[in-house]
Amino acid sequence: MYLKLLHTGDVHLGAKFSSLGEKGKEHRKQIEKTFENVIDLAIEKNVNAFLVAGDLFDNTNPSQSSLSFVKRQFKRLQDNGIWVIVIPGTHDRLVPGSVFAKTKFRGDKIIVFQNDVESTYVSELDCTFYARPNTSNKSLKSPLEGIRKKDEGEYHIALAHGSYQIEGKSSKDDYPITDKDIKDSGLDYLALAHWHNPLEVSQGKSTAYYCGSPEIVALDQKNGGTALMVELEDRKCNVEVLSTGRRLVKSIKVDIEKIKSLENLEELILKNANEDLILHVDLIGIRIKDLIIDVDQLVDSLCGKFFSFSVSDQTILDLSTLNENSFPENYILGRFIKEVKENNELTDEQKGRVLGYGIPLLQGEELL
Repeated sequence: MYLKLLHTGDVHLGAKFSSLGEKGKEHRKQIEKTFENVIDLAIEKNVNAFLVAGDLFDNTNPSQSSLSFVKRQFKRLQDNGIWVIVIPGTHDRLVPGSVFAKTKFRGDKIIVFQNDVESTYVSELDCTFYARPNTSNKSLKSPLEGIRKKDEGEYHIALAHGSYQIEGKSSKDDYPITDKDIKDSGLDYLALAHWHNPLEVSQGKSTAYYCGSPEIVALDQKNGGTALMVELEDRKCNVEVLSTGRRLVKSIKVDIEKIKSLENLEELILKNANEDLILHVDLIGIRIKDLIIDVDQLVDSLCGKFFSFSVSDQTILDLSTLNENSFPENYILGRFIKEVKENNELTDEQKGRVLGYGIPLLQGEELL
Protein backbone atom coordinates (compact mmCIF):
# COMPACT_ATOMS: atom_id res chain seq x y z
CA MET A 1 0.00 0.00 0.00
CA TYR A 2 1.13 3.55 -0.79
CA LEU A 3 0.81 6.19 1.94
CA LYS A 4 1.41 9.95 1.64
CA LEU A 5 1.62 12.21 4.69
CA LEU A 6 2.20 15.88 5.37
CA HIS A 7 4.14 16.28 8.62
CA THR A 8 4.11 19.62 10.46
CA GLY A 9 4.37 20.93 14.02
CA ASP A 10 5.61 23.89 16.09
CA VAL A 11 3.08 26.18 14.44
CA HIS A 12 2.65 28.28 17.62
CA LEU A 13 -0.62 29.93 16.67
CA GLY A 14 -1.29 32.94 18.91
CA ALA A 15 2.35 33.62 19.83
CA LYS A 16 2.87 37.27 20.81
CA PHE A 17 6.27 37.97 19.22
CA SER A 18 6.80 40.92 21.57
CA SER A 19 10.45 41.12 20.50
CA LEU A 20 9.23 42.29 17.08
CA GLY A 21 7.47 45.29 18.62
CA GLU A 22 4.74 46.70 16.40
CA LYS A 23 5.45 44.03 13.79
CA GLY A 24 4.47 41.26 16.24
CA LYS A 25 0.77 41.39 15.30
CA GLU A 26 1.63 41.30 11.60
CA HIS A 27 3.82 38.24 12.04
CA ARG A 28 1.13 36.55 14.14
CA LYS A 29 -1.21 36.92 11.17
CA GLN A 30 1.49 35.53 8.88
CA ILE A 31 1.71 32.40 11.07
CA GLU A 32 -1.98 31.78 10.36
CA LYS A 33 -1.61 32.49 6.65
CA THR A 34 1.33 30.10 6.36
CA PHE A 35 -0.55 27.34 8.20
CA GLU A 36 -3.45 27.87 5.83
CA ASN A 37 -1.00 27.53 2.92
CA VAL A 38 0.25 24.24 4.37
CA ILE A 39 -3.34 22.99 4.48
CA ASP A 40 -3.70 24.05 0.82
CA LEU A 41 -0.59 22.04 0.01
CA ALA A 42 -1.92 18.94 1.76
CA ILE A 43 -5.13 19.16 -0.25
CA GLU A 44 -3.32 19.90 -3.52
CA LYS A 45 -0.97 16.93 -3.05
CA ASN A 46 -3.87 14.68 -2.06
CA VAL A 47 -2.17 13.36 1.08
CA ASN A 48 -3.73 10.58 3.13
CA ALA A 49 -3.01 12.12 6.52
CA PHE A 50 -2.00 15.47 8.01
CA LEU A 51 0.24 15.07 11.08
CA VAL A 52 0.68 17.79 13.72
CA ALA A 53 3.47 16.75 16.11
CA GLY A 54 2.73 19.20 18.93
CA ASP A 55 2.65 22.95 19.64
CA LEU A 56 -0.09 23.73 17.18
CA PHE A 57 -0.97 26.49 19.66
CA ASP A 58 1.48 28.65 21.57
CA ASN A 59 -0.28 28.07 24.92
CA THR A 60 -2.74 25.76 26.64
CA ASN A 61 -5.68 28.18 26.31
CA PRO A 62 -5.58 29.85 22.89
CA SER A 63 -7.99 32.61 21.93
CA GLN A 64 -11.38 31.75 20.50
CA SER A 65 -10.19 33.30 17.26
CA SER A 66 -7.22 30.88 17.00
CA LEU A 67 -9.39 27.92 17.94
CA SER A 68 -12.06 28.79 15.37
CA PHE A 69 -9.35 29.22 12.74
CA VAL A 70 -7.98 25.72 13.41
CA LYS A 71 -11.45 24.17 13.30
CA ARG A 72 -12.04 25.74 9.88
CA GLN A 73 -8.74 24.43 8.57
CA PHE A 74 -9.35 20.94 9.92
CA LYS A 75 -12.79 20.94 8.30
CA ARG A 76 -11.17 21.70 4.94
CA LEU A 77 -9.00 18.61 5.38
CA GLN A 78 -12.01 16.53 6.42
CA ASP A 79 -13.99 17.71 3.39
CA ASN A 80 -11.16 16.38 1.23
CA GLY A 81 -11.05 13.00 2.96
CA ILE A 82 -7.73 13.65 4.73
CA TRP A 83 -7.06 12.19 8.18
CA VAL A 84 -5.87 14.65 10.83
CA ILE A 85 -3.60 13.26 13.55
CA VAL A 86 -2.65 15.64 16.40
CA ILE A 87 -0.70 15.46 19.65
CA PRO A 88 -0.36 18.10 22.40
CA GLY A 89 3.18 19.52 22.67
CA THR A 90 4.92 21.39 25.46
CA HIS A 91 3.25 24.75 24.82
CA ASP A 92 -0.27 23.35 24.28
CA ARG A 93 0.28 20.43 26.67
CA LEU A 94 -2.52 18.17 27.87
CA VAL A 95 -3.51 19.40 31.34
CA PRO A 96 -6.95 19.83 33.00
CA GLY A 97 -8.85 22.65 31.32
CA SER A 98 -6.39 22.95 28.41
CA VAL A 99 -7.44 23.25 24.80
CA PHE A 100 -6.97 19.57 23.95
CA ALA A 101 -8.61 18.41 27.19
CA LYS A 102 -11.85 20.38 26.70
CA THR A 103 -12.20 20.89 22.94
CA LYS A 104 -14.02 18.46 20.66
CA PHE A 105 -12.83 18.67 17.09
CA ARG A 106 -15.65 17.48 14.85
CA GLY A 107 -14.85 15.01 12.13
CA ASP A 108 -14.78 11.26 11.60
CA LYS A 109 -11.15 11.48 10.51
CA ILE A 110 -9.68 13.55 13.35
CA ILE A 111 -7.56 11.85 16.01
CA VAL A 112 -6.25 13.85 18.98
CA PHE A 113 -4.15 11.73 21.32
CA GLN A 114 -5.26 12.27 24.93
CA ASN A 115 -3.98 9.25 26.88
CA ASP A 116 -0.56 8.53 28.43
CA VAL A 117 0.52 6.00 25.80
CA GLU A 118 -1.91 5.42 22.99
CA SER A 119 -2.19 3.72 19.63
CA THR A 120 -4.94 3.86 17.03
CA TYR A 121 -5.33 1.61 14.02
CA VAL A 122 -6.83 3.27 10.92
CA SER A 123 -8.06 0.48 8.67
CA GLU A 124 -8.58 2.80 5.69
CA LEU A 125 -4.84 3.53 5.70
CA ASP A 126 -3.82 0.12 7.09
CA CYS A 127 -1.69 2.10 9.53
CA THR A 128 -1.30 2.23 13.30
CA PHE A 129 -0.50 5.62 14.82
CA TYR A 130 1.22 5.90 18.21
CA ALA A 131 1.83 8.76 20.65
CA ARG A 132 2.56 9.79 24.22
CA PRO A 133 1.08 13.32 24.46
CA ASN A 134 3.00 15.91 26.50
CA THR A 135 1.43 16.60 29.89
CA SER A 136 3.96 19.13 31.22
CA ASN A 137 6.43 21.72 30.01
CA LYS A 138 9.45 19.65 31.06
CA SER A 139 10.05 15.96 31.60
CA LEU A 140 12.90 13.50 32.03
CA LYS A 141 10.84 10.88 30.20
CA SER A 142 11.20 10.25 26.50
CA PRO A 143 7.96 10.86 24.57
CA LEU A 144 8.66 7.48 22.94
CA GLU A 145 8.79 5.63 26.26
CA GLY A 146 6.24 2.83 26.43
CA ILE A 147 5.47 2.82 22.72
CA ARG A 148 5.59 -0.73 21.38
CA LYS A 149 4.96 -1.81 17.81
CA LYS A 150 1.78 -3.81 17.40
CA ASP A 151 0.89 -6.49 14.88
CA GLU A 152 -2.00 -4.66 13.29
CA GLY A 153 -1.33 -2.55 10.20
CA GLU A 154 1.12 -2.48 7.32
CA TYR A 155 2.60 0.83 8.49
CA HIS A 156 3.47 2.05 11.97
CA ILE A 157 3.91 5.77 12.64
CA ALA A 158 4.55 7.66 15.88
CA LEU A 159 4.14 11.34 16.65
CA ALA A 160 6.42 12.71 19.37
CA HIS A 161 7.32 16.13 20.76
CA GLY A 162 10.70 16.25 22.46
CA SER A 163 14.37 17.13 22.25
CA TYR A 164 16.79 14.90 20.34
CA GLN A 165 19.84 14.43 22.53
CA ILE A 166 22.98 16.11 21.19
CA GLU A 167 25.84 16.71 23.62
CA GLY A 168 26.02 20.37 24.59
CA LYS A 169 22.82 21.31 22.76
CA SER A 170 20.05 19.35 24.44
CA SER A 171 18.58 19.31 27.91
CA LYS A 172 17.81 16.00 29.59
CA ASP A 173 14.63 17.38 31.16
CA ASP A 174 13.15 18.47 27.82
CA TYR A 175 11.40 15.21 26.86
CA PRO A 176 14.69 13.58 25.71
CA ILE A 177 14.77 11.45 22.57
CA THR A 178 17.86 9.28 22.06
CA ASP A 179 19.20 7.27 19.13
CA LYS A 180 18.31 4.14 21.10
CA ASP A 181 14.70 5.29 21.53
CA ILE A 182 14.38 5.75 17.78
CA LYS A 183 16.09 2.49 16.82
CA ASP A 184 14.27 0.38 19.41
CA SER A 185 10.86 1.70 18.35
CA GLY A 186 10.98 -0.41 15.20
CA LEU A 187 8.45 1.94 13.61
CA ASP A 188 8.37 2.95 9.97
CA TYR A 189 8.27 6.70 10.57
CA LEU A 190 8.65 8.98 13.59
CA ALA A 191 7.08 12.41 13.09
CA LEU A 192 8.99 14.64 15.51
CA ALA A 193 8.67 18.28 16.56
CA HIS A 194 10.08 20.66 19.19
CA TRP A 195 13.12 21.75 17.19
CA HIS A 196 12.22 24.59 14.84
CA ASN A 197 14.52 23.56 11.99
CA PRO A 198 14.18 20.37 9.90
CA LEU A 199 16.50 17.54 10.89
CA GLU A 200 16.82 13.86 10.08
CA VAL A 201 17.56 11.62 13.07
CA SER A 202 16.82 8.18 11.57
CA GLN A 203 18.24 5.12 13.28
CA GLY A 204 18.23 1.48 12.23
CA LYS A 205 15.14 0.70 10.17
CA SER A 206 13.18 3.65 11.60
CA THR A 207 13.02 6.86 9.58
CA ALA A 208 12.74 9.87 11.90
CA TYR A 209 12.54 13.59 11.11
CA TYR A 210 11.94 16.92 12.78
CA CYS A 211 9.65 18.91 10.50
CA GLY A 212 10.70 22.42 11.59
CA SER A 213 8.12 25.18 12.04
CA PRO A 214 6.09 26.16 8.96
CA GLU A 215 6.88 29.83 9.63
CA ILE A 216 9.64 31.56 11.63
CA VAL A 217 8.78 31.43 15.35
CA ALA A 218 12.17 32.28 16.90
CA LEU A 219 14.68 34.99 16.09
CA ASP A 220 17.58 32.53 16.16
CA GLN A 221 16.15 30.23 13.47
CA LYS A 222 18.70 29.62 10.76
CA ASN A 223 16.27 28.35 8.15
CA GLY A 224 12.95 29.65 6.89
CA GLY A 225 9.70 27.80 7.55
CA THR A 226 9.38 24.17 6.48
CA ALA A 227 7.09 21.15 6.45
CA LEU A 228 7.71 17.58 5.31
CA MET A 229 6.12 15.46 2.61
CA VAL A 230 6.45 11.81 3.59
CA GLU A 231 5.80 8.90 1.22
CA LEU A 232 5.77 5.25 2.29
CA GLU A 233 5.62 2.33 -0.10
CA ASP A 234 6.90 -1.24 0.02
CA ARG A 235 8.49 -0.66 3.44
CA LYS A 236 10.48 2.28 2.04
CA CYS A 237 10.16 5.86 3.29
CA ASN A 238 10.94 8.97 1.26
CA VAL A 239 10.95 12.42 2.90
CA GLU A 240 10.99 15.78 1.11
CA VAL A 241 11.61 19.08 2.90
CA LEU A 242 9.16 21.72 1.68
CA SER A 243 9.80 25.44 1.96
CA THR A 244 6.63 27.00 3.43
CA GLY A 245 7.63 30.17 5.28
CA ARG A 246 7.62 33.79 4.13
CA ARG A 247 9.94 35.40 6.67
CA LEU A 248 13.70 34.91 7.00
CA VAL A 249 16.06 35.54 9.90
CA LYS A 250 19.65 36.66 9.46
CA SER A 251 22.39 37.86 11.79
CA ILE A 252 25.59 39.48 10.52
CA LYS A 253 28.74 40.91 12.10
CA VAL A 254 30.28 44.11 10.77
CA ASP A 255 33.94 44.87 11.61
CA ILE A 256 33.95 48.61 12.30
CA GLU A 257 37.66 48.83 11.46
CA LYS A 258 36.71 48.34 7.79
CA ILE A 259 34.09 51.09 7.86
CA LYS A 260 35.16 54.56 6.73
CA SER A 261 31.95 56.46 7.46
CA LEU A 262 28.34 56.12 8.59
CA GLU A 263 27.25 56.22 4.93
CA ASN A 264 29.62 53.34 4.19
CA LEU A 265 28.06 51.32 7.04
CA GLU A 266 24.53 51.97 5.78
CA GLU A 267 25.47 50.90 2.25
CA LEU A 268 26.90 47.63 3.58
CA ILE A 269 23.77 46.85 5.60
CA LEU A 270 21.43 47.74 2.73
CA LYS A 271 22.96 45.00 0.60
CA ASN A 272 20.70 42.70 2.68
CA ALA A 273 17.53 44.78 2.13
CA ASN A 274 14.41 42.58 2.09
CA GLU A 275 10.94 43.46 3.38
CA ASP A 276 10.54 39.92 4.75
CA LEU A 277 13.93 39.74 6.48
CA ILE A 278 14.42 39.96 10.24
CA LEU A 279 17.98 41.30 10.39
CA HIS A 280 20.25 41.78 13.39
CA VAL A 281 23.63 43.47 13.03
CA ASP A 282 26.48 43.17 15.55
CA LEU A 283 29.02 45.97 15.25
CA ILE A 284 32.43 44.64 16.35
CA GLY A 285 36.09 45.65 16.24
CA ILE A 286 38.21 48.62 17.26
CA ARG A 287 36.56 52.02 16.73
CA ILE A 288 38.37 55.33 16.41
CA LYS A 289 36.96 58.14 18.53
CA ASP A 290 35.91 60.27 15.55
CA LEU A 291 33.62 57.55 14.16
CA ILE A 292 30.44 58.11 16.11
CA ILE A 293 27.54 55.72 15.45
CA ASP A 294 24.13 56.58 16.86
CA VAL A 295 22.45 53.18 17.00
CA ASP A 296 18.94 54.61 17.39
CA GLN A 297 19.43 56.83 14.38
CA LEU A 298 20.84 53.95 12.34
CA VAL A 299 17.83 51.76 13.13
CA ASP A 300 15.36 54.56 12.39
CA SER A 301 17.08 55.25 9.07
CA LEU A 302 17.08 51.66 7.79
CA CYS A 303 14.19 49.87 9.52
CA GLY A 304 11.83 50.51 6.59
CA LYS A 305 14.02 48.33 4.36
CA PHE A 306 13.45 45.20 6.50
CA PHE A 307 10.59 43.45 8.26
CA SER A 308 12.52 43.98 11.49
CA PHE A 309 15.95 45.52 12.02
CA SER A 310 18.12 45.75 15.15
CA VAL A 311 21.73 46.69 15.93
CA SER A 312 24.06 45.86 18.80
CA ASP A 313 27.17 48.00 19.30
CA GLN A 314 29.99 45.77 20.59
CA THR A 315 32.83 47.94 19.34
CA ILE A 316 35.85 48.90 21.45
CA LEU A 317 37.28 52.41 21.53
CA ASP A 318 40.84 52.67 20.21
CA LEU A 319 42.72 54.25 23.15
CA SER A 320 45.46 55.55 20.84
CA THR A 321 42.96 57.87 19.16
CA LEU A 322 41.94 59.45 22.46
CA ASN A 323 43.60 62.84 23.00
CA GLU A 324 43.68 63.31 26.76
CA ASN A 325 44.65 66.97 26.46
CA SER A 326 41.16 67.66 25.13
CA PHE A 327 39.69 66.63 28.51
CA PRO A 328 41.33 68.46 31.48
CA GLU A 329 41.53 66.43 34.70
CA ASN A 330 39.61 69.07 36.64
CA TYR A 331 36.51 68.07 34.64
CA ILE A 332 34.55 64.88 35.38
CA LEU A 333 35.15 63.55 31.87
CA GLY A 334 38.89 64.13 32.08
CA ARG A 335 39.13 62.47 35.51
CA PHE A 336 37.08 59.52 34.24
CA ILE A 337 39.40 58.98 31.24
CA LYS A 338 42.54 59.25 33.35
CA GLU A 339 41.35 56.78 36.00
CA VAL A 340 40.19 54.22 33.44
CA LYS A 341 43.44 54.38 31.46
CA GLU A 342 45.53 54.03 34.63
CA ASN A 343 43.49 51.14 36.03
CA ASN A 344 45.87 48.16 35.95
CA GLU A 345 43.08 45.70 36.72
CA LEU A 346 41.55 46.25 33.27
CA THR A 347 42.84 44.97 29.96
CA ASP A 348 43.16 47.37 27.04
CA GLU A 349 40.06 45.77 25.53
CA GLN A 350 38.08 46.33 28.74
CA LYS A 351 39.32 49.93 28.97
CA GLY A 352 38.23 50.50 25.39
CA ARG A 353 34.74 49.20 26.16
CA VAL A 354 34.40 51.25 29.35
CA LEU A 355 35.55 54.45 27.65
CA GLY A 356 33.54 53.69 24.52
CA TYR A 357 30.34 53.71 26.57
CA GLY A 358 31.34 56.15 29.31
CA ILE A 359 32.53 59.10 27.20
CA PRO A 360 29.31 59.43 25.14
CA LEU A 361 27.20 59.08 28.30
CA LEU A 362 29.12 61.83 30.11
CA GLN A 363 28.74 63.99 27.03
CA GLY A 364 24.97 63.56 27.13
CA GLU A 365 24.56 61.08 24.29
CA GLU A 366 22.03 58.21 24.49
CA LEU A 367 23.13 54.59 24.25
CA LEU A 368 21.18 51.37 23.93
